[in-house]
Amino acid sequence: SELSVPPRRADMPIVVAAMGPRTLRLAGELADGAFLFFATPGSVGQAAAEVAAGRAISGRGPEAVRLLAYVPTCVSTDRLQAIEASRGVVAYYGRLAHYQAIFARQGFADEAECLRAAWAERDPRAAIQAVSDEMVVSLTASGSPDDVAEAIGAFADSGLDQVVLYPYPASGGALGAFRAAIDAVGPVARDLAGTVAAGGGERLTRA
Repeated sequence: SELSVPPRRADMPIVVAAMGPRTLRLAGELADGAFLFFATPGSVGQAAAEVAAGRAISGRGPEAVRLLAYVPTCVSTDRLQAIEASRGVVAYYGRLAHYQAIFARQGFADEAECLRAAWAERDPRAAIQAVSDEMVVSLTASGSPDDVAEAIGAFADSGLDQVVLYPYPASGGALGAFRAAIDAVGPVARDLAGTVAAGGGERLTRA
């Protein structure tokens, strides 16, 4: 197969979306990176261990495989509004069994079961209610600018090679969500140049 657009580089890295032990080990064995989603700072170490186990199979060193995480990000001066927006995002992904399993592995088995039951009944309101505040705060970077900066800092300090933001609005449009995320995370990004990026790949660093 051929790409529809010319590649930006000849040595295009292969990064595997991975959360389960088997896919993380596969990424470590064969890929150039592993991309986590709905991780927590506390779960990154275990993910890194699985990647290392895969690297050992093929005899590769730590520099061979990067570990990245895609972090749902919602910033608002109204903290509760941001939390509610993220609650809806988590509930939406929770309609799929794959994400229910991820949530359970992250310590939210009760919420995952409630999500399964709610979506089985096609009840989005019940699904949203199934997502606890703790789940939102653990799996996303949501809240006030200070809340989000602290959350992204925790991800950046967890052993990840790169944190990629997935910004969405608490209210308003997508452009405002990106600007709010950049403003909130800018100080963190300046300290961790190259470690934090927006969903489109933009580096969150400033001159």
